[in-house]
Amino acid sequence: MERREVGAIKAMVFDLDGTLTPSKQAMQAGVAREFARLTRALPTGVISGGSLQQFSRQLLTPLQAQAFLPENLHLMPTCGTRYYRFENGGWQAKYVLDMDPDLAGKAKKVIEEVARSLDEIESYMEHIYSK
Repeated sequence: MERREVGAIKAMVFDLDGTLTPSKQAMQAGVAREFARLTRALPTGVISGGSLQQFSRQLLTPLQAQAFLPENLHLMPTCGTRYYRFENGGWQAKYVLDMDPDLAGKAKKVIEEVARSLDEIESYMEHIYSK
C-alpha cells in the first residue's frame, strides 16, 4: 500500500452514524478531541441521513468542549440534500434540496404499495412452509 504525505490530503469527509459516533449517540470525548484537531488542519466534511438537529446533538455539542475550527467544517445532513457552512457566527444553509410535494406523495404511495406486497408474500410463504 502506498504511503501518502499528510500534506497531499486536501480534505476529509466522514459519515456520522457508525463512523464518528455510535448510531444516534454523541461523539465520544477522545474522538471529538482528534476530530477538532483535524478541523484545524484540513477542510472536514460530515454527511449523514439525519437532520441538522441530529448533527447538533451528536457532533456540534461535543465539539464545543474542544478547540475546533467551525469555518473548516462542512455539514451535509439529510444524505447531502442540505449543505451548511459556519459563517457570521452561525450555521448557514448553502443549499437545500427538498423533494417536490407531489413527487414525495407519489414516492410514499409506491413505498406503501411495495410494503403491502411484501406483507402478502411473507404471509403466503408462512402459509406454505407451515404445512
